[in-house]
Amino acid sequence: MPTKLKRISICLPPEVEHALNDLREASGIAPASFITQIITESLPMIQALAKANRALMHDQAEAFEVLGQALATAMHQGTET
Repeated sequence: MPTKLKRISICLPPEVEHALNDLREASGIAPASFITQIITESLPMIQALAKANRALMHDQAEAFEVLGQALATAMHQGTET
C-alpha cells in the first residue's frame, strides 16, 4: 500500500539491526515502525538541537540556553511517567 510518509535510507550497525530484529520477533513490531515512533517522540529534542546549532553561529550563550531548556523539558517529561 502506498504511503504519504517520506522514505529515507539509513545504514545500521549489525548490533542495531540484530536488536531491531529481536524486537520484531518478540513483539511483532516492525523495525521501521519502531524507528518512526522513536524519532517522532524525539522530535522536540531534534528541533531544539537544530535551533541550538543555528544559535551557535551567532551567540554561544543562546545556544546553551536553548539546550538547557530542552534538557530540562526532557528531564521533566521523564519524571512524569
